[in-house]
Amino acid sequence: MFSASHRGTQFGNIVENLRNIAETIEIALSADKLSDSSAGCHVKDCGDGGRQVPICENAKLARVLLAARRNFECAVGSDFFADPARDILLDLFAASSEGRHISVTSACLAAKAPTSTALRHIRLLQSAGILEEYRCERDGRVRYLRLSAAIHGAITHQLDCLKVSLGNLIAEKEGGRLAA
Repeated sequence: MFSASHRGTQFGNIVENLRNIAETIEIALSADKLSDSSAGCHVKDCGDGGRQVPICENAKLARVLLAARRNFECAVGSDFFADPARDILLDLFAASSEGRHISVTSACLAAKAPTSTALRHIRLLQSAGILEEYRCERDGRVRYLRLSAAIHGAITHQLDCLKVSLGNLIAEKEGGRLAA
């Protein structure tokens, strides 16, 4: 049959999958709360005749992408698909769009990787000018991270393009075609 070590590994995988599922549910519930209220969301002009879109719409999409990644990991296993840098970037993007500050510790948790791995990715992202670190005004011991303005803009652009692509797919399915 199976050795005790194999059963232990299987149990660990089951526990990790359950944690991922619970987190996916939590992220999805958070995204639903965002869609129910635009409180704390800024509004931008999309340049299409005055349509105003809450910026937190992109935050919700970032959270949905994170949840989809977790679902994918649950389906096929997380051993081969870890991407701490992307998880950190999406989490920071969503948080900043929601007007929240993210500490280095929280960013490490968002990475879904060992702390040393997450910190290594954070350092690499900082040295590339993608992330900026700043101290809490009330407690100088707490360090926060934020995306550089250029990267925030680039992620916003990519999410906007994704929304257009998804809109085209939906329109195709419903028999119409949207212009890109």
